Amino acid sequence: MRFLLFFKSERDAEEVKKYLRGSNLDVIDVRRGKLLEVDLRGEQKDLEVVKTMMGEPLEVVNAERLTGSFWEKFNSERFWECHELLEDRWKVSSGEERKYLQALIFLCTSLLKYRKGQIEVSNQLLEKALSLISELPEERLPLLYSKFVLNT
Repeated sequence: MRFLLFFKSERDAEEVKKYLRGSNLDVIDVRRGKLLEVDLRGEQKDLEVVKTMMGEPLEVVNAERLTGSFWEKFNSERFWECHELLEDRWKVSSGEERKYLQALIFLCTSLLKYRKGQIEVSNQLLEKALSLISELPEERLPLLYSKFVLNT
């Protein structure tokens, strides 16, 4: 199974990743947002090892069964979950909706890359997002802008 564990911690994400992997845990990634997010593949026993090493997480999410609001997760800087929440819908969408969803997915991925210090990749993804947004009809844009403005 795949889990996301969220910790209130100021520790460096790369250092935490090395620390956890040193105990033979299958840590996919450690990301920093408002919280420190540990992306782990494993069993319940692996969760217990992480808890022993890091303390009790604020939240544990089954990454294979994500739920919740895209905008809540976006405003909490949980960009990987945002990307995953939109991906299945994007795959079956078409036309304007597909461009809108793809732009949001690119935006979330850009922010993930930016947080990891991959500025060039982040900029490329942001350019793709803006390019898709520029192709949307004007009446679609206020919805996108109001979502960002009202939720910041």
